[in-house]
Amino acid sequence: MQLSEGKLIAPDGTAEPLEQAVSRVTKGPLEVYAEHIPQGLPPASMEKVYQG
Repeated sequence: MQLSEGKLIAPDGTAEPLEQAVSRVTKGPLEVYAEHIPQGLPPASMEKVYQG
């Protein structure tokens, strides 16, 4: 899944507005966590963050 221009976009290109997708999941607050690995770092970098 990708988030682009306020829409969730599936690998097959199907898109849905984020607000509509979230409303199907919950009518209350939604807590979101994001992780980012800067360009040039290996994918295992995030695992190392959680290992201390």
